[in-house]
Amino acid sequence: MLHGSHGTTYLKNPTVSVTWWRSSFHKLTDSIWFAYPDVILVDTLDRGRDDNLNQLHTNFSNYIRNFNERKPSDRSLLTRLYRLEVDDHPVESDTRSLECMCPTTSTGTLRALTSAGWTALEDNLLDQLGVNADPYIGGTTCLPGTRVEELSSVKLWINDFDAPNILYISGGPGTGKTALARSVVEMVEDEQRCGARYFGSSSNRYSVELWRSVSWSMAQFSPDLRRSIVSAIPLVDLGDPMAVYDRLVAEPLKAYASARFDGPSPIFLVDAIDIFAAPQAQESWDSFLKILTAWSTLPKTCKIIITSRPRQEIVDSLQGTGHVQMIKLVTGNFDSGEHHAAINDVSVYLRYRLSEIQRAHKSSKEKDMQSLPDVWPRAEQVEKLVKHANGWFFWAKAAMDSVEKSLDPDRTLSTIASTGAKMKLPEVDAMYNRFLTDTFSRAPPDGFHAFIGAIALAKEPTTVHNICRLFSDRFPSEQSAIPLLTGLQSMISVNEGECLALLHPSLAEFLLDSKRCDENDDFVLDRTRTRRKLAIACLRMLLDDKDGLKFNPLDTGFSETFNDLHLPNGSLLGPSLLYACDHWASHLADTSENTGREVEISRLLRELLQKRCLFWIEVMSYKDKHQQMFKSLMTAHSW
Repeated sequence: MLHGSHGTTYLKNPTVSVTWWRSSFHKLTDSIWFAYPDVILVDTLDRGRDDNLNQLHTNFSNYIRNFNERKPSDRSLLTRLYRLEVDDHPVESDTRSLECMCPTTSTGTLRALTSAGWTALEDNLLDQLGVNADPYIGGTTCLPGTRVEELSSVKLWINDFDAPNILYISGGPGTGKTALARSVVEMVEDEQRCGARYFGSSSNRYSVELWRSVSWSMAQFSPDLRRSIVSAIPLVDLGDPMAVYDRLVAEPLKAYASARFDGPSPIFLVDAIDIFAAPQAQESWDSFLKILTAWSTLPKTCKIIITSRPRQEIVDSLQGTGHVQMIKLVTGNFDSGEHHAAINDVSVYLRYRLSEIQRAHKSSKEKDMQSLPDVWPRAEQVEKLVKHANGWFFWAKAAMDSVEKSLDPDRTLSTIASTGAKMKLPEVDAMYNRFLTDTFSRAPPDGFHAFIGAIALAKEPTTVHNICRLFSDRFPSEQSAIPLLTGLQSMISVNEGECLALLHPSLAEFLLDSKRCDENDDFVLDRTRTRRKLAIACLRMLLDDKDGLKFNPLDTGFSETFNDLHLPNGSLLGPSLLYACDHWASHLADTSENTGREVEISRLLRELLQKRCLFWIEVMSYKDKHQQMFKSLMTAHSW
């Protein structure tokens, strides 16, 4: 038996019931006319055998329409009809069967008709996935000369089949993940290796739609994948993400990888996977993480690139598999090669946007538009912009959008260059407000102000350990700070030394300004109160009986000379105590005397000077910070 695409069965014996053959043939051609009404080949058909072809039109079209309304459990019939039970390709087999029916019609015409018939059936099945068009959303790619190292790393990974088959690109909001993803899509499309591309949006927060879209794209990538997917669709619960992944993605890819010889290996890209982590879709997010882990078991030729804001659960899921390679997109918060590269990339972007604004200004017919100086932009303006952007594309874009929309671009540019992160940029503030609302539901968690305030106003990058030690009343252990750190992880940069810094200085200015943080006023940081808390925390650390200053704090022998003494990172002085030694006076100087807490500060300061001053002087001497020590003592005296 050879099963046909129209719901009946072709018999290999051509002598059986000529009337039945003719009827079956007409049903097939009717399906073609229904799906492809403009096919020229219709005019070449031998219509002399039956004058009532139009009466057969309803049979096939109703069959497909009714199938669309059936439950998954009732679709086995169509699967049985589609499944290949002979070695021949269905198009070739159906063509030979039709040749027996229509000897006066050319083989080429019949082959085209049967191919179109199968395509019509497959298209109707693929429609069940709910993806009616290519899900790709075009947009901005990386400018030439930017993200050079990242794109080079991606290209090497794509062609390295010994490398892990998952590439995770993470970065805070506005660091250029989507632009990089679009550039990667262009790269793999040039090589005809784009198996699927999916760009997440806030309107789609359920991962099952992602895997249906991936399956649909796979069907367009390869005829072999298409046949595997189409034959499985009727048997799959299309509302179950794990079932869709197993039957419509993983199994076809495994079969394709094992049978492929010289064909291209597909590359998959999913941008903004954290969109599936919405609170209202937690079950969908959990299943996505399981599927992501399962992907690592696929052949290494089946490569997928995912992007998201930093999320520890993604890292935890993938690192356990050992099949992940990671690229982190950073801003310019720390002194390292990758941070310098980010600053250089943003510099290229700023100069490009300014040149475009200048070009558009010259051709503008706006009557109220102020003229630009002969030399614009000035070098010092650009240098200040690059410094203020600090490697963050989002701030740079918001600043350039503000200049572009202004009727006096030079004045606006000068204002931004002089105020930097303190300037209110609507796009930046809207993003911060949206982040606080989405992450914390408008209610700051316990310890938020102490934790974020310490990062925002610290005199140097600090660590979670330091914050927990300085604010031990708020965070009795580092573990107690993890929920808060998890919520803030996309807005915080962490270097190799585990030092923390805000994604961009504008976040501190936003939180410290009640007029800017107006939609989430409970999150506003009181600058004076935060400074006072830091000063008190440093003084308490110095006076702590267990971890504070003690006699002979470095546990050195008295026979050693000063030049022989060094302060190794692993000394008895912990990093939080070293921070307190260095900066208690500067935090004290930042604190206003009219705070209502001067009594406590005075008490702590008096105790330090009376009981621990010599110990502190010893530490500062070892660190060769004599000038800073004298300034600190003068600050204490003035207090």
